Amino acid sequence: MTGLILTAQFDPLPWQVAPFRCTDPVVLLTGSAGGGKSRLAAEKVHGYCLRYPGAVAICLRKRREFASKSVVYALKEVQGDDPRVAFHAG
Repeated sequence: MTGLILTAQFDPLPWQVAPFRCTDPVVLLTGSAGGGKSRLAAEKVHGYCLRYPGAVAICLRKRREFASKSVVYALKEVQGDDPRVAFHAG
């Protein structure tokens, strides 16, 4: 054991299981606000970065203010204090 402390465990909603396991190069998430799309995307990106050390992930939204209110927040929450993944907001 590495001594890593998990700060948040991902417990997917039933609809999130299939897109989380999906290995397609593009996954489109749609739905109303507050449905868990950003959290799911953040969990998927974090898991990918852990599985492939040195990988670079880019998360985009149509407008920057949308990203800062959802994607950036979700990524920071999911990553927590995990030293294995570096977060750079630009």
